[in-house]
Amino acid sequence: MGGITRTVTGWNIAQAIDNQTAALDRFEAAFGRARYAIAEGRSMG
Repeated sequence: MGGITRTVTGWNIAQAIDNQTAALDRFEAAFGRARYAIAEGRSMG
């Protein structure tokens, strides 16, 4: 299991996706390919 505190604040979906992708890349570099990737968050709406 891996997690992040977003480096992006506010409503910037493109950067948030890049941030999550970077976290997954780091996880996979350390532990191998992830079987599943589940993104969870809270709505700003």
